[in-house]
Amino acid sequence: MEGLPDWLQELMQLPEDEARRTVGALAAEKTPESAQRLRLVEEAGPPALRKEARRALYRLRAAGVEIPPPKPALAATGPTRALISWVDRDGYKMVVCLVDRPSGGARFTRVLLGDEGIVQAELTEMSPGQLKRVMRDLAGPELRMVECPVPYAQRAVAEAASRGMPDDPGERGVAEAVVRTVGRPAEEVPHPAYGVLDPLAIKWDPDLLPSTPRLLETEEIGSWVLPPDRVARWVERHEEMASSPLIVDPATARARYRQLLGEAVRELFPPESLSSWRRRLEDMAYYFYRRKEERNARLALAAALALGAGQDKAADGPGPGEAASAEIDSHPFLLALVEKSLQAASRHRETGEERGRIIVPRR
Repeated sequence: MEGLPDWLQELMQLPEDEARRTVGALAAEKTPESAQRLRLVEEAGPPALRKEARRALYRLRAAGVEIPPPKPALAATGPTRALISWVDRDGYKMVVCLVDRPSGGARFTRVLLGDEGIVQAELTEMSPGQLKRVMRDLAGPELRMVECPVPYAQRAVAEAASRGMPDDPGERGVAEAVVRTVGRPAEEVPHPAYGVLDPLAIKWDPDLLPSTPRLLETEEIGSWVLPPDRVARWVERHEEMASSPLIVDPATARARYRQLLGEAVRELFPPESLSSWRRRLEDMAYYFYRRKEERNARLALAAALALGAGQDKAADGPGPGEAASAEIDSHPFLLALVEKSLQAASRHRETGEERGRIIVPRR
């Protein structure tokens, strides 16, 4: 309520019946000053009081009181606030943008983004009360969304829209309206992770990259696992290796298993997929940083940088599909992710659970 006069802020804190009586008392005064106050209630007060003020202004006009003209509508502006979620096991993330309304509340947009583009979209006009409740849910223990720079949110939505939109005509229309509302950044936008973390220091820290498998122990990335059908062939190969009648010493067995994992990584993470995985890890690096988990943020960015320089020109690393593809079979995080996926597939992987996915709360 910043910027509103004290009397209006006090009016908005009153019980509804008492607030209505106060509006009635203003109408009974029948003065230009009371008309001025009623106009402000109509423009900036709660929805119920706006209707009362509008009726009172009509009665004052009929009684010959001079009524101040309404303020001209402000031109539509871009988002003033944005939030981003963690990335779930299927690569989906949620982006929320708010466009302030002159009368209070905001135009609320929520989009679910994936590798295929915009999956779901929502555009809603919210009162201050509705907005407060929804924002509380978004920052709550289920979604745990964090603030992010508006230009990056705009970039993420625009890039997703270029990859794909919902097939259903109605859903597509909503998604197009969201894209127009969110808009595009005015200039090229780097990933915000590189604005809060030092990529050079992370890249050349010898302890970080080998430690990236620890990310799979976090609540968010711990849900990441490759789909069972994608790793089925490698599960069978591992089972054949384990059941081989040939007797080999433990060191040889470990070496063969490590070789199998490296081959699986090369097949499961082809060069054209690396930019997507790099983006997921960059998003998680920023997310962890905003959650005050800087160690995990540094690990996630180390894993991203090892997939190629991507957004980060200062890191002086390989471009997409260059040296990263030749060294991908030794990437510690991807090796650990594949190993975890094979183990999950071997343990009756179809359980019907949906853990690790983003769930949109109902208002």
